[in-house]
Amino acid sequence: MYKQVLGKGDIGGLYNSFKDQFSKSSKLWFLLCLILMPFNWLLEARKWQLLVKSFYSLDFKSALRGILSGLSIGIITPQRIGEYGGRILVLPSKYNWEGVSSTFLCSIAQNMVNVVLGLLGAIIFLQNHVLEFDQRYLIYVTIGGFVFLVILYFLGTNLDKVKEVLSYLGLKKVLKPILDRLRYLKAVPVQTKMAVLNWSLLRYIIYVLQYVMILYFFGIEIDWLTGVTGVSLIYLLQTGIPLPPLIGIAARGEIALFIWGQFDNNSLGILSASYMLWIINLIIPSLLGLFFVLKTNILGSLGYEK
Repeated sequence: MYKQVLGKGDIGGLYNSFKDQFSKSSKLWFLLCLILMPFNWLLEARKWQLLVKSFYSLDFKSALRGILSGLSIGIITPQRIGEYGGRILVLPSKYNWEGVSSTFLCSIAQNMVNVVLGLLGAIIFLQNHVLEFDQRYLIYVTIGGFVFLVILYFLGTNLDKVKEVLSYLGLKKVLKPILDRLRYLKAVPVQTKMAVLNWSLLRYIIYVLQYVMILYFFGIEIDWLTGVTGVSLIYLLQTGIPLPPLIGIAARGEIALFIWGQFDNNSLGILSASYMLWIINLIIPSLLGLFFVLKTNILGSLGYEK
């Protein structure tokens, strides 16, 4: 971020870009993007609440508080792994491992949707906009995505077989305490898992729309099909970046420049769109989540205090 924004002296340019665009008729795109933000996290709260209800009666308000708390903690950890710890703060300490398991299933469901639709969008985008695209890469990408999906599905639905694989690798004894605590994964009804996938699909649609809208707000000239498929490709790439969001945003800015730079040379607008979407979808709800974290007895929630 320092290299891209402060190091180049573009922080003033970013602000001026936002101010100029907001004074134009395009501000409607920004407002629509902002309005969609709470729906993004309300859907995630609903997903998690459905899974938690398999072992504990959690009301929707508490589920949302857990989502925002997890977001606040996760923003400084690789792949937002801190969300696991943040979410269980709203659960009784005896259900901590079940809370972790349910968060794990939420993540698997969202990543499955990201990969499936990301592959579809990537294929359309690459075929339409990448000159001399080698068709063999489609086969490689499709096979790689299929293998990744099989692994995700295997992890989420076949805990006993996971134990067998770990036993074969000589890791079963080491990981047995953790695996025993993840027995909850087997108890989740198939209907619940399908509902979680449906909510994940709705979330995906929302943040794809948000990205296209914020691009329009900053004046990036693309058609809707290009926007949707390009965003799908970007999210597919971002799914595999194991970096804390505070650092990953820089890498995501580079990806955005690579994808959108061939349609518009407005690099400042492209970076502004990436940063603004990051602020809307992560920073704003994280600040709200921080309020809940500070009000929580963390040691008590984790079972270290009676």
